[in-house]
Order: sequence, then structure tokens, then C-alpha cells
Amino acid sequence: MSFVDRIKYAHLAYFSKPVADRAIYRAIRRTRPTTIVEVGVGTAHRAARMIALATKMRNGQRIGYTAVDLFEASPAARPSLGLKATHQLLSTTGAKVQLVPGDPFSALARMANSLTGTDLLIVAADQLGESLDRAWFYVPRMLHDASVVMVEEPSSDKARPTAFRQFAKSDIVARYVGDLKRRAA
Repeated sequence: MSFVDRIKYAHLAYFSKPVADRAIYRAIRRTRPTTIVEVGVGTAHRAARMIALATKMRNGQRIGYTAVDLFEASPAARPSLGLKATHQLLSTTGAKVQLVPGDPFSALARMANSLTGTDLLIVAADQLGESLDRAWFYVPRMLHDASVVMVEEPSSDKARPTAFRQFAKSDIVARYVGDLKRRAA
């Protein structure tokens, strides 16, 4: 990375807003993902920054990015670009962009088998709920042993309303899929 790229990374990882996103940028530097899946893309500005950083970390290699979101069907209280606007914004990044409309459960039920080998999975806090609870069943088939999952959760800190927690594939299987099997029994 050039000196300018290092300065840009330092800004993203330590000074960017919202504060919670900084953990994602540091994870991208550690894991150097080539495939990113984001559940809950919102305004897509974080996605554009993630793709740009991942591209720099992979020396210009093309990044695969998939977004699962309700897009136009999002509740009015939740900021979201439409499907077309999101695609226009993200296609300028040079990544192989795939946008999947729908709630987490229906979208991952359709797409999980085509998303195998995901290096980084990000779940936004506005996706938490029954649909996401049911969607965790499909997540392990998307991941490999070195995959990283980052889940945004509400925080008690007033300066940071949310924070990202990092999980490995084994954590996801133990925490979510095991819990689903216990509830079904």
C-alpha cells in the first residue's frame, strides 16, 4: 500500500463515522477478503468504502460483493437506497456486485448455495429479528473455516449506539444453528 493508501486506511479504521464501522475496516485489513456479503446495506456508502478498501488490500483484485436488503420495501424509518440507485453506486467500484432483494430469511434461503466461500459476512443491526433468526440456518454453508462474520448489535454506550461483534464459523454454528436445533426439538 502506498503512503496515501495507508493514510486513507487509518482514517477509515480509527476516525471514520459511524464509529461502529471502524471494526469492519480493521477486519478487512486483517482478513483481506475477496468475497463480501452484507445483510442490510442501508445507504450503501459503507459498502462502497468496504469494497474500495478490500480492493486495495488485494492489490487491485476484483472483489465479489453481495447485498441482501429490502431496498424499496424498507420501512420508512430505515434509510435505504432503492435497488437501482444502489446498483449504480456500487457498480462504479469495479466489484462484481450482486443485489438480492428480500428479507434475510427468504434471500439467504434462495442464495446461500451460490454464496459459498464467503470471506466476510456483515449483518447490520436493523436486520435483527425473526427473519434473521431463521436465516442463520443457511449461513454455515456460505462460510469456510477462515471466514469472519461481523454482527452489529445495540450497545449500552451512548456515544456508540451499536457495535460489531466478530464471530468465526464455529461460533456461528454453536451459537445460532445449535440454538435453532434445540428450539426445534
